[in-house]
Amino acid sequence: MPPYMVVVVVVVVVVVVVEEIVVVVVVVVVVVVEEVVVVVVVVVVVVVVVVVVVVVVVVVVVVVVVVVVVVE
Repeated sequence: MPPYMVVVVVVVVVVVVVEEIVVVVVVVVVVVVEEVVVVVVVVVVVVVVVVVVVVVVVVVVVVVVVVVVVVE
């Protein structure tokens, strides 16, 4: 397996784990807190997760390009 593929696999695993944690936190918050607050929290968490995923994807693409350029 080429080195850049290892990087991609590691990043994907990290993203999946982080998203699972976020989902658990959201569920706990939903169970514990009142309705209006829950809606706000869920919206904020979703926005944050989307932003984080986009940033991670951009970073992965940049890293892969750099690694490929360096290797070749």
